[in-house]
Amino acid sequence: MGMGHGCRCGPADRFTPVIEHDGSLSRNDIFFGDNHSFNPAIFNKVAAHFTKKTISIETAAKARTDRIAAARAANPRFNFTANENQFSLFESALYLRTFGRGTEGEARRDWVEVMFRESRLSSTVGARTATPLSR
Repeated sequence: MGMGHGCRCGPADRFTPVIEHDGSLSRNDIFFGDNHSFNPAIFNKVAAHFTKKTISIETAAKARTDRIAAARAANPRFNFTANENQFSLFESALYLRTFGRGTEGEARRDWVEVMFRESRLSSTVGARTATPLSR
């Protein structure tokens, strides 16, 4: 079954229409073609809000609001449903909670940037390569 933005929805990718939404903090909109590769220009504008060693809830909200406004202005087919808005809020809350102090925010900027720029977790938070099951 097709769902929004031309995404296919099946057993293996049933979350794709929600995860891939317009106004991403680090990806372009599907209208412009590639909505799955990291886009440094987009993320650099988001990261420009991150001027301190930690990212507050207020700063994350401003970065997200400005990114959505920029995407809306640039994309004549901008599509941001209530469900996509809710998931986008969850994305910001997730990095704030994972790299910060619970519900207080204050996520470490360097860890957040590694996650977005390199699509990985920083080894300083305990992330490491999995041990192979067989050799």
